[in-house]
Formats: sequence, C-alpha cells, structure tokens
Amino acid sequence: MAQRQLSIGLGEAIKRLIRVEALRSAGLSTFPEQTIAEINMIVEALNTQSLNLGVDCNTELVSDGVGLFAQSAATSCCRLSTGAPDTSRAQKTTSRRFSRNAQ
Repeated sequence: MAQRQLSIGLGEAIKRLIRVEALRSAGLSTFPEQTIAEINMIVEALNTQSLNLGVDCNTELVSDGVGLFAQSAATSCCRLSTGAPDTSRAQKTTSRRFSRNAQ
C-alpha cells in the first residue's frame, strides 16, 4: 500500500462530514456501511488537529471537551476568552504604514 500526504482544508473536511452525515440521517445513502466508514475517517482526520480555547465560566464546569458548547448554550455560563495564549506557529506580521509623500 502506497502512502502519500494529502492537504485538505478543515472547512472542506467539515463540509464533507456535514453532507455525508445528512445523507446518512435522511436514509439517502446507497451504501450505509461505507458512509459510516467515511464519517469515521473524516472525524479521525479532523481529530488530528485540536483547538486550544480559553474559557471564562461563571459556574463550575460540568463538562470537559465538546460538551462545554452544549452546556454553555443551554445556561449561558461560559464564553470564549480572548486571553488564551497564542500557540500558533504562524509568523506574526505587522502592518506597515507608508506615507503618500514618502520617496
């Protein structure tokens, strides 16, 4: 089996996951076993990336992980914090302002 690297945008993977899950849920999938396998493969691929989020909560968290979203939506107990440390590897760019009169 030959291995190769693929570069797929997170948005594209999420878009495909939503589409395949919608087809499965509606019973429109021609091959249900293959559809479930595709869903599992997409989720596995997405799980190779993680989101590091800062969260401010005014109550004790009951849920860790994705359950936090449902808990917060139901109770408005938490919000995403902008004070989370930046762990990205992207180089920081600064804006450069040029004067119209500069030569």
